[in-house]
Amino acid sequence: MSAARLIDDGTMDTVVVCPECGEEQRYSYAIGGPDQVQGEEPAESYDEFVKWAMADFDGEHECPEEEAK
Repeated sequence: MSAARLIDDGTMDTVVVCPECGEEQRYSYAIGGPDQVQGEEPAESYDEFVKWAMADFDGEHECPEEEAK
């Protein structure tokens, strides 16, 4: 399970934050990107996108709190 969490900062971005150090990463979910055919569903649901964003954050983030331990 991810230690990261989603926050709402008032923008349209999907923001993932580390609860330990506060580092934030922004992700943008593009509904109807350039490859989507009109009338079809997006390639991935928003829930799938959020799972990917949190996994991406966890895989890339190096928390200074963890480095100090």
